[in-house]
Amino acid sequence: KYLELENFTDDELRSVYASIQQSGRMEDGGKITLDQLSKFLEDKIRNVEYENGYASQYSTNETDSIRQDFAASEAGRCWEFLQKNAESSSADNLSSAEFSSAIKNSASELDKKRILPMTMSMVLVGSSVGVVTPAMPFVVQNLGLTAGEYGLVVSAFALSKMVGNIPSAVLVERHGRKPYLVYSMLAIAFGVGGIGLAGYLYLCRLATGLGVASLSAAVTMTVTDISTPLNRASSFAPVMSAFSAGTALGPALGGILVDQIGINPTFYMVGASYFGLAAVNNILLSETQPKTVVFPWQKLPEAAQQPPSIGESFQ
Repeated sequence: KYLELENFTDDELRSVYASIQQSGRMEDGGKITLDQLSKFLEDKIRNVEYENGYASQYSTNETDSIRQDFAASEAGRCWEFLQKNAESSSADNLSSAEFSSAIKNSASELDKKRILPMTMSMVLVGSSVGVVTPAMPFVVQNLGLTAGEYGLVVSAFALSKMVGNIPSAVLVERHGRKPYLVYSMLAIAFGVGGIGLAGYLYLCRLATGLGVASLSAAVTMTVTDISTPLNRASSFAPVMSAFSAGTALGPALGGILVDQIGINPTFYMVGASYFGLAAVNNILLSETQPKTVVFPWQKLPEAAQQPPSIGESFQ
C-alpha cells in the first residue's frame, strides 16, 4: 500500500527508491536511511488519509504527533524487513540494489502457510467430483432410479456449479474470502455425506455443486490477493493442479472405500473429511480481501462499520 508497487520492475523499484531519497537529507553515497523512510511513509500516510476521507478524532496538533509516531513505528518494521531480506552490510543505510533485492526476494516467496490449506481443499473438492462415481450404480440400483432420473442426478452437480459461479464471485468480493473458504466446505460436506442417507440425491448434488463454485471463487481470489506478479504463477500452480489431482484420485478412492467399508459409510467418511478441512481453514486462513485503511487516529463512519447484507450484494 505504501510503496504502491504494481509490476515490481526494476524501473518501478528505482522510482520508489528515488522518492524515498527525496524525503529527507541525502546521505553520502546516495543511500536511503531509516529517517528518510520514516518521512516517506508519513507523506504516504497523509495521502491515504486523503483518499479514504475519514475524519480525525483528535485536534490537528495531536493528529500530527500521532501520525509522526505511527510513521516512525511503521518505518522501523519496514526497515527491519528490508535489512533482513537484503542481507545488507550496513544497519544504517541501504543502497538501491539492496532495496530492490529485498523487495524482489520477498515478492518472489511462496506463501506456503496459506497455499497449503487451500491446496488440500482443492484436492478434496476435486475428489468430490469422482469419489461418488463407483458408488452411484449401487445407489441407483438400491433406489430403483430410471435412466432419466439418474441423468438428472449426474447433471445436477454441473448445473448448480455453472449457475453458482457468478453469484459466488459477487458474494466473495462483497463479504470476503474466508467465510466461503469455510462455509463452502460445509456445503460440500452436507452434499456428499447426505448421499449416504439416500432419497435426496438431486438436492445433495446441487448443494455439492454450489459449494464447489463458491470455494473455487474464494480460492482464486485469495491466491490473487496474497500473490504478486513475481510469484503468481507458482502460487496458482499447486492449487489448480490439486483440483485435477483430486478429480483423478476420486474414483479410485471411492472404489476402495466402497469395497472396504460399504456404500453409505463411504459417503459419511468423505463428508466428515470436508468438515475437518473446514475447521482447518477456519483456524489457519485469514481474511485477505483488501480493505480501506483506517489509521488509529481516524474515526470510522457508522455506515462503514456495518457489513452489507447478502441481499445488498446483488444490488
